[in-house]
Amino acid sequence: MTRRAAPVDVETKAQPAQRRSRETYDRILTAAGELLEEVGMERISTNMVAERAGVSPAALYRYFPNKYALVVALAELLASMSNAAIVEWIKAGGLETRNLDEAVAKNFEIQKRATEIIRAFPGGPWIARSMRALPALRDVANRSRRDVVDQLFAIQRGRYPHVPADELRTAIRLSTDALASNSLMVLEDPDLDADAMLREGCLMVAIYYEHLDARYPRP
Repeated sequence: MTRRAAPVDVETKAQPAQRRSRETYDRILTAAGELLEEVGMERISTNMVAERAGVSPAALYRYFPNKYALVVALAELLASMSNAAIVEWIKAGGLETRNLDEAVAKNFEIQKRATEIIRAFPGGPWIARSMRALPALRDVANRSRRDVVDQLFAIQRGRYPHVPADELRTAIRLSTDALASNSLMVLEDPDLDADAMLREGCLMVAIYYEHLDARYPRP
């Protein structure tokens, strides 16, 4: 009989309560992100992260039981920052558009912002690439995606009341994933004209919504 491997603990042990502890915690995460981009998941170790962060292994283990917990904490933080930017954009009227050009321009604003967040985050491009590939990160990716789709659906339902709810949710999911893939393509290929690529992706999504709108007669 084949014995199943025990599940890996990916939970952070504790959250820092004091400023000095927070600084140590943040230093550890920054070091982990930098090393993930440099050496990848297979080669990175907690000792390597502790050395880069300038802390003892014991200080690292106070918060993270293993390297997988480090990666999950990084992914959760990046997802939280990205989702917060989307919520801010929605509240600022990002979905309130009157024509195709305005839809492209407003979508470009959040696409550029989201791409910049990933680029500036320690190990951000590596984490974004690994969200679907690593089992430890799939739950983070799925939760983050559901949160974004729910936020967008709550607004778009009022703008497209004539579109069946299931189809509208599917459209939001498809367009959200398409724009995320476009951002990743820009991050992975420095030879691309990033702004041009992001705008073209936003144009495709805006046209998609125009066709969705036209597919069902408004009451």
